[in-house]
Amino acid sequence: HRGPPPKALQHYALGVLAWQEGDLSEAREHLGIALVFDPHSSWLHLARGRVAFEQGALEDAEAALEAAVKLAPASAEPRLVLARVYVLRGDNDRAVEQLEALLAAQRHDQAFADLAQLHLVRDERQAAIAVLEAWAQRQPDDLAMLRQRAVLRLELGRAAAAWDDLALLAEAGQARGRD
Repeated sequence: HRGPPPKALQHYALGVLAWQEGDLSEAREHLGIALVFDPHSSWLHLARGRVAFEQGALEDAEAALEAAVKLAPASAEPRLVLARVYVLRGDNDRAVEQLEALLAAQRHDQAFADLAQLHLVRDERQAAIAVLEAWAQRQPDDLAMLRQRAVLRLELGRAAAAWDDLALLAEAGQARGRD
């Protein structure tokens, strides 16, 4: 394996510099040129998709991120960003598919939070709690997830279950204070 072509690396570097400086148009242009030299690079498609997403060019972001997912189906970040693009474009079903694919592969904790949030947006509170409970089984000491689940449980009138989460939060806080 010989690595990416030098011209692709050059334009990738210029694109990232422009991105860091906030010039998203120039960043997207350089990343597009980099893809001419290395069209099978998932990380170039991901970078272009992220820049297009930040620019609000959702159609371009979707195309780039779908290419990144196709080229690197086990990679978490392209699926995560693609799910966010789908939500903004109003395609919640495809967003759920991407997030569930991440969860099935156990690739990214952020997918749990995003999927729970998507269920809340769709007014599917029980489904959101089920996602958070699955996350809790995987990461029992994740404090952000426990806080979010406690709030949801309170909103649903499940005070005893919310109390259990709050007790776990207090216990974890005390344990961290001893560290």
